[in-house]
Amino acid sequence: MAITLFFSLSNNKETKEIPLNISDDEKIFHVEVINIPKNTLYGYKVDGNLRQDPYARSFASPTTWGEKPSKDTYLFAKVENDKEFDWENVKKPNIKSDDLIIYEMHIRGFTKDKTSDVKIPGSFLGLIEKIDYLKDLGVNAIELQPIYEFDETSYDRIDPDTQKRLYNYWGYSPVSFFSIMKRYGTENDFKTFVKELHKNGIEVILDVVYNHVENPIKDKNYFLLDDKNNHLNFSGCGNTFNSNSEAGSKLILDSLIYFANEFKVDGFRFDLASILTRTDGGKVLEKPKILEMIKQEKKLKNVKLIAEPWDAASLHQLGFFENFNFLEWNDKSRDIFRKFIRGDKNLENEFLNSIAGKNSPFKNAKSSINYVTCHDGFSLYDLVSFENKKNLSNAEENRDGNIYNFSSNSGIEGPSNDKDIEALRIRKAKNFMLALMLSKGIPMLFMGDEYLHTKNGNNNTWCQDNSLNYFLWDSKKKLFEFIKNLIKFRIIGLLIIIGSLVVSGYSRLDYSNPQDDWVDLVISLNQEGENL
Repeated sequence: MAITLFFSLSNNKETKEIPLNISDDEKIFHVEVINIPKNTLYGYKVDGNLRQDPYARSFASPTTWGEKPSKDTYLFAKVENDKEFDWENVKKPNIKSDDLIIYEMHIRGFTKDKTSDVKIPGSFLGLIEKIDYLKDLGVNAIELQPIYEFDETSYDRIDPDTQKRLYNYWGYSPVSFFSIMKRYGTENDFKTFVKELHKNGIEVILDVVYNHVENPIKDKNYFLLDDKNNHLNFSGCGNTFNSNSEAGSKLILDSLIYFANEFKVDGFRFDLASILTRTDGGKVLEKPKILEMIKQEKKLKNVKLIAEPWDAASLHQLGFFENFNFLEWNDKSRDIFRKFIRGDKNLENEFLNSIAGKNSPFKNAKSSINYVTCHDGFSLYDLVSFENKKNLSNAEENRDGNIYNFSSNSGIEGPSNDKDIEALRIRKAKNFMLALMLSKGIPMLFMGDEYLHTKNGNNNTWCQDNSLNYFLWDSKKKLFEFIKNLIKFRIIGLLIIIGSLVVSGYSRLDYSNPQDDWVDLVISLNQEGENL
């Protein structure tokens, strides 16, 4: 093995090849190279073939969104001279997990629309200009969709309706576990972003993808392979990272430590976390090595960990990750909320138990991340406006996206000028938010639901770099004050179940607390057609 240095990606002219030494236990190849000029490119040469450094912090990738990288861009890591950064002694907020109000969002989508009126739209620095908005809403943690380097041009189909190109917009196909998405900004931009949020009492949680990569290799140390050396696909993306091999588990752990220490992020949400429980052949482990390592790592002691407790191969493990000090996305309560507020019958007890934190396999209800909507699936408005997904614009003939949405259209499919239907939709949306904020556990909101953002019925907007995913700042914030006040009530303890819950019909729930002698609070969640 050797490390190969290049001055330029354009001509790929090799400048120097330096052999690697091997450790005494023959497990690690190593070499020290000093005084490498900034912007030098390098790659590892293995059996005569160039391979990417899995610890690469930077690549010679484009800085402009939508610019296609050259063929070998992600084979060559780029040397970046470290720049000093002044954290100004800003401390992490260190918010207790059960006090979190999480807001899931996309860096590009939050400020890319022209109505955002920020200096650098779609960037880390652009979002800083909107911190006051987040504070006003009342959230104290943001969960960012992937910010590790990814190639947005890897999906190059055309929208059949608009004839505009589509992108790998969400970014759930990492090129590296250590590099920042260059189209969002520099490393120091991201540090500035984290620092400013911390100044304002807001934590930063990263949505991380350790289940597959954009450009896999056939190496069982890093990927799950079958007997014929083909990639096993438990991620739904063509390959599966080997999280529990010695090399794979170390890479993941080192990545987590790097972002927790270097960038001071407060937590991580693990996409398709059940893949972290798989080993050779896809076998599911009772005590996965990587989860044990994360649990025992002192450098991650105060970092929040959140699991999406399933994978793309029907492995569902709600409650399992709590054993390793993870919080978990609770899809069971999500679906019960949706069915009850839709008007499904005989769900009264399940609905009440979900609110009380008794309807899931958690030892502690505080381990539950409660949500109604997220980036996957319908937005809140679409959940009460569409019964069927409308995904033709994704250029997959409407085959993609979940068909089990437990949604309703409130009388007419899609957009409506009927005032009664719109009023019913708003009532349902408010009921969802009330149920969410009333429930034991940790609430998570999805970006744009506070103004009833619509994706026009598309429940899988992963490839849409447009207004389907952009936050539209000129939209009337129909639920903003309602959600803001619910958050206030929750924070001061008014939305805590102490009194009695009474079911007054298939889709109505009343709550009052007669024991409280200083406040008269009655909560009614009314899904029926008539007013109270």
